[in-house]
Amino acid sequence: MSCVWLRSAASRIPALLHPRPGLRHFVASPGMFFPAAERNQKAILEVLASRLDKDGQFTALEPASGSGQHMVCFAKHFTKADWQPTEVSPKCLEEIERNRVEVSNIRPPVMTDCSLPAAEWNTPLPAYDVIINSNMIHITPYAVCEGFIRGAGRLLNPGGMLFIYGPFAFDGVLQPDSNIQFHKTLVRRNPEWGVRDVADLKHLGREVGLIFAEAVSMPANNHIVIFTKDKTTA
Repeated sequence: MSCVWLRSAASRIPALLHPRPGLRHFVASPGMFFPAAERNQKAILEVLASRLDKDGQFTALEPASGSGQHMVCFAKHFTKADWQPTEVSPKCLEEIERNRVEVSNIRPPVMTDCSLPAAEWNTPLPAYDVIINSNMIHITPYAVCEGFIRGAGRLLNPGGMLFIYGPFAFDGVLQPDSNIQFHKTLVRRNPEWGVRDVADLKHLGREVGLIFAEAVSMPANNHIVIFTKDKTTA
């Protein structure tokens, strides 16, 4: 859940500040809490739990962890996994640090600007088995989406999995009307924002060895789009 979050309901858009493309800063007091993250984390976890070994000792990276609510939920289920949160917002990094004390398998958060090359993401490990991202790519410039997909392709181990949660268009078609109106609201707020098309994600992914696996329908007109890293690609 990105620290700068937007649900697929145009009426719930907080005040946002963008000092430069690729960076998102959320102005909030300590103890921030995102109701949307609380609502959707169980549904997201169900998808993860059906595709990942509960007792697996895998490494997982979450770009744009927001407050860390999602990661805490996931880490409590996958207790043997090694979880790495990231954020670009200093406020969110502070909140993640507070929240991660609930579990022992979440590393200290690192500052990551996903618009930069993967080598500049400040990740402690050179590669990961799983990468998860929620509600980021539609509320950031397309350069961030491009950087994120390319970075994920570079940082995933062969056979690794990428999970992206949020609203999506498919081959130029955006449905239902609420998502169309949401997209229009995003573009009015910032012309560089907008609901992304899975066809574009597939194209970006192919450049870095990411193979589209499936799109899982989720509540509130969202999806989880899943890619796997080509086992023959380093």
